[in-house]
Amino acid sequence: MHRRLCDNESMPNFEYDLVVIGGGAAGLTAAGFGALLGAKTVLIEAERLGGDCTWTGCIPSKTLLKAAKVAHQIRTAERYGLKPGTPEFDFSALLEHIHKVQQGVYDHADAPPNMKRLGVEVISGSARFLDSRSLEIGSRKLSARFIVIATGSRASVPKIPGLSAGDYITNETVFSLSRQPRKLAVLGAGPIGIEMAQAFRRLGSEVTVINKDAQILQRDDGELAA
Repeated sequence: MHRRLCDNESMPNFEYDLVVIGGGAAGLTAAGFGALLGAKTVLIEAERLGGDCTWTGCIPSKTLLKAAKVAHQIRTAERYGLKPGTPEFDFSALLEHIHKVQQGVYDHADAPPNMKRLGVEVISGSARFLDSRSLEIGSRKLSARFIVIATGSRASVPKIPGLSAGDYITNETVFSLSRQPRKLAVLGAGPIGIEMAQAFRRLGSEVTVINKDAQILQRDDGELAA
């Protein structure tokens, strides 16, 4: 593997061995391993390194779920032989806690200095292909033997009449709310929808889940989903 990435004897001359487009979980992993294997590696990211996992997915959602679980345990403490209570919290303080956790993960794992220590050059900007081995980022052009596209995804907004005129939220914007929703409708009963529905319900929001299938968590075992 090391020889295939780095032996240029039979290949044209390229500026880099490996270019990775997208600095989310997949892109960070690909770039890091490429550099550790001895490849001259560059990582291109248009926004912030960390991607969905750090900023709109795993880290903020699991932090919110933990806080909601603690609130639920306070409310149902009698099952443990303790006196139950009504959890009191400031939603803005909870969001601040989530953002601190995100920033901590970014500072210790995702930030450019961490990638540079692994030997990865980081470029901020949007990449455009010139040909199969050449890219343009702003005014800079570069070439590479291998190019990995790890640009991630965006929230899919369903085509529901009137929805576009409303102030809807997605998994990408829910952690930027300024106040807790009093009522919340969740469209879709997959893992993300059910996680957010459970968390906000446990924190006191009135939640309705709308799903096209009779079973939530359609890809899971029926007994488990029940």
